[in-house]
Order: sequence, then C-alpha cells, then structure tokens
Amino acid sequence: MSFIIPNQTGSTLENARQAQPDQKDFEIMAMGLEGTGVISGCAVTQQTVADMTVKVALGVARYQNGADITVAADTSVTIEAADGTNPRFDYIMVNSADGTIVNPSAGDGKGTAASNPVFPAIPANRIILAVVHVTENETAITDAHIVDKGVTILTGSPACRISETGLVTTSNGEYVDFAGATVDVDNDGIADTANDKLVIQTAGVYLIQAHWLATGGTGGTYRTMKVYVNAAIHTDKRAGVETSSGVYSLAISNEVAFLHDCAVNDEIKLYQESDADVSSQTLSYILSVVRVA
Repeated sequence: MSFIIPNQTGSTLENARQAQPDQKDFEIMAMGLEGTGVISGCAVTQQTVADMTVKVALGVARYQNGADITVAADTSVTIEAADGTNPRFDYIMVNSADGTIVNPSAGDGKGTAASNPVFPAIPANRIILAVVHVTENETAITDAHIVDKGVTILTGSPACRISETGLVTTSNGEYVDFAGATVDVDNDGIADTANDKLVIQTAGVYLIQAHWLATGGTGGTYRTMKVYVNAAIHTDKRAGVETSSGVYSLAISNEVAFLHDCAVNDEIKLYQESDADVSSQTLSYILSVVRVA
C-alpha cells in the first residue's frame, strides 16, 4: 500500500470527493516525515463479500520513529452505519500503543456527515492506513470506497553485527557458540544468538564478513574459520601456525568477506576447525551482515 490522492476518473460524486486533497492529507504526509506510517503490508481492502467492515492485511507500521509495530493479518474493522442523508470520511488506523486496529468512532477517526465532507481530526497515538468514503445510505463498503493513506516509511538497509570480545571455547569441528555474543547492531531482527546463527529477514544481496582472533596455545599446525550459509560451507580460510616445537605463543587472526544473494530465512553460522592435535580453540570473533542490493 502507499499514500495516494487519486485522480478523478469518473463523474460520480464519490470519485470527485475522493480526488479532492484534504487538509489532513498534508498532515498525514508531515507525520510520515516525522516517522509515522507504514513500513510494509497493512493494505486495507473490502471483505470477500462486501459489508460494513473492511480488512487490514499483515504488515509493519511505525509511530514517530519508534519501535516497529506488527499488524495482525486479516483484521476486520467495523464501519458504523452510514448517515441517511450525507456522506462522511472515516479513517482506518493502527493504535500505536499495542498494534491493534481501531474501529472508527466519534472523536476517534469517524468523520462528520455533511454534503461536502472533510476528513476528521487525526487522533493522538494513531497511524493512518486508509480513509473510507462512507456514502449516504451505504450498506456495503467496497474497494472503490477505500483510498490508501499509509505513508511509506523509509528504513535503512538491514544490517546486523555480533561480537564476542572476551574468549569463547569452541570444540574442534563445531559451530561457534554465540550465547555470549553482544548484538552491536541489528535493525531487522537478524541475530539469533540463542541458536548460534544469524537469520536473514529481508531478501537481497548481502556483504557477509567474519573475523576471529585465536589465542596462543600448544599443538597443531593450522586453524580454519568457515562461514556456513544454510549448513553448506560458503567459504573458509586457514591460518597456519607452523613452528618446529608445535607451540605458537602469539595470537593468530583470520577474516573473510564475500557477497551472497540471500533469501528470507537463510542461516549464517561460523565454524571452527583445527587439525587433529587440537581438541578445542579459545577465540573471539565478529560476524556481520549488511544488505547492499
């Protein structure tokens, strides 16, 4: 859905009324500039069999650049009975406090019937999704009565960065434990540290970067960091620690970076592998993803 002031495409009063810019159109657009509007979904449509309710699709809205608000799928909104003489405009709205859809009523999104109706005042703590033209004596709201008024809120590219600046012991040949990781950035719900993975929420091409630092220790000739995408190795990089005595006293680091075309729910994990002489490895790490296209 997207905010619109429609052109007049016919000669009916309904088209003419909907095509007229209202003062509240500009207030709704101004609210959008301040971070109130729709991020995705939330389309308002008629019921399968038109009646005096409409339905709102699953979506995400935002109020004054606050936290994202999830709107439940196929939520019905009741439109009060039409006036017998004059039309009015009603808003379809989200309650910013709890994400519920508001049934328009007097003083809360229901307009005043008049021969030349105007949009009602915009109530506090509401996100406008659409306006419904309730014509006189109307008994069934159709899509022709509904005009989208949900201003699209632009968000930054999905990005996530987790880090373990302390030390975590990871067994040889196992995924790295994210339980103690700090989520430094996550604007799209990507981090799932409880399950040792990042989970893509929005499809696109991502730059995936990983860095780890292994402490000094005894035994073995290499340490390898692997990045898995959906349980398949995407890339790996080995750091050698060749010494005559099998001891490496200095910490070693490794890093990889690559582009990957990710789908929703793609999983990204880190994997640590050493040669047979080393049963576990103590390391710190950084793993980040950011959508670039």
